Amino acid sequence: MRVDRDVKIIVRVFIALLVLFGLLFFASGPPLAGGNPGQGKSLAEARKVLEQQLISVPGFAGIAHLEGKGEIVVFLENEQAKGIVSDQFEGFPVRREVTGRFQALPTAVAEPIVPGQVNQISPDRTGVVRPLIGGISVSALAGEQYIYAGTLGMVTYDNKILSNAHVIAMDPDDSAFLELGTAIIQPGTLDGGTSANQVGALESYIPIVFYNNSNRPNPTYNYADAAIAALDPEVEGLSGWQFGETGNYQVSGTTTVAEEDTVRKSGRTTGVTEGTVYSTNAAGWVQYDTNMWAYFYDQIAIPQPFEASGDSGSVVDKDGSFVGLVFAGNDEISIVCKASYIIDGLGISVAPPGYTFTAPPAIGLGGMAPGATATGSSTGSLAGDNSDGYTVTGIDANTSNTGYMASGSYVLANKLSMGPAADNLDPADASQTFLDVSTAGTYDVPFYVSQSVAYTDAIATGYTITITFTVTEK
Repeated sequence: MRVDRDVKIIVRVFIALLVLFGLLFFASGPPLAGGNPGQGKSLAEARKVLEQQLISVPGFAGIAHLEGKGEIVVFLENEQAKGIVSDQFEGFPVRREVTGRFQALPTAVAEPIVPGQVNQISPDRTGVVRPLIGGISVSALAGEQYIYAGTLGMVTYDNKILSNAHVIAMDPDDSAFLELGTAIIQPGTLDGGTSANQVGALESYIPIVFYNNSNRPNPTYNYADAAIAALDPEVEGLSGWQFGETGNYQVSGTTTVAEEDTVRKSGRTTGVTEGTVYSTNAAGWVQYDTNMWAYFYDQIAIPQPFEASGDSGSVVDKDGSFVGLVFAGNDEISIVCKASYIIDGLGISVAPPGYTFTAPPAIGLGGMAPGATATGSSTGSLAGDNSDGYTVTGIDANTSNTGYMASGSYVLANKLSMGPAADNLDPADASQTFLDVSTAGTYDVPFYVSQSVAYTDAIATGYTITITFTVTEK
């Protein structure tokens, strides 16, 4: 019938108008954050495609995407590089920011003047600080000719010195990695540190893949510039504590951050500063030496002013929780590598342990008869909830690597022996295991020592044996 045909025409016209209205409505506004229905790609997917197109193009410094604003940000080395990318890609707006190239923060240059902070940075940051805490001068003793310094990030909760690899694990002259065991000194050589200021030895670092120029297609991604040093037995460190001009503060545990979050750092050069997170997914080329570049992925970007040269290795935190380490930047942006990659790569603990350890009491040996052997014992305890268990090791802090023990004018016959049982004693200047368990629980930690007398004179006064114990969670 004619009426039915007219109704069908009206319905079709109405549907067409709805479709047209919808197209006009969505075209008038910005793309939805995180999605792009018109192109079929999410913001993150579009950014990834654009990144691969630009990664080897001269003038490209880095890239990020801002979920909150629904846009891609391309960092460029100079104004001329703006021509390598348009202001739209896959339907998303592209913000082109001229930042200059990113560089690993210099460690061998004069300290800059930071706006608003002149005369506010404590000179103690560049002096001898004991016990060790974060935010102070440090470097490797890479050679007497190398004068440089960065920032000690923190003493971890398993007694490691944490900083950037390019501060304590790399040759400042050519960025080659140093040998494990290289001395770490505080303050750094730039601040007058010498071998007399050794506080530890290089233990481990996260390798970095370098290229001899920044124009490399499909480079290997790097995720963190970080290294640790073993703390020397006689050096005390305060785990997590940071130097602050108006009062020290402690960092414990980890957290992630989002765009617009406020974060803080304590650095050798610029002290305690705060910044606002710009991006949590930045990537880009970082220059280390004249012709050495590394591509870093999934980094945190924070606008300047936040850090300066000499702040390399500074711990960044949010409300007292570890976020990452400052390691690179330029005049516009600071780059921070994330805590998760640092912890996974180095196997460190940045939070107080989930256990209670009471070290065996010190043992005093005295009144030892000529030609006799003196022995002693004590017992400590460990209680923990780690279902994988614990290992407790120890080493004699007094006689480590010194050979024969002396007490006054008397020389004892042999090196001190110690162990977890009277019939299982070994030289005390080598690390030994006193407890090795594979379940949670409460355990005794027994400690035995033995020492013989060589001379005909008795040792009436004696001495006390002090052992340094280390607890490791499995």
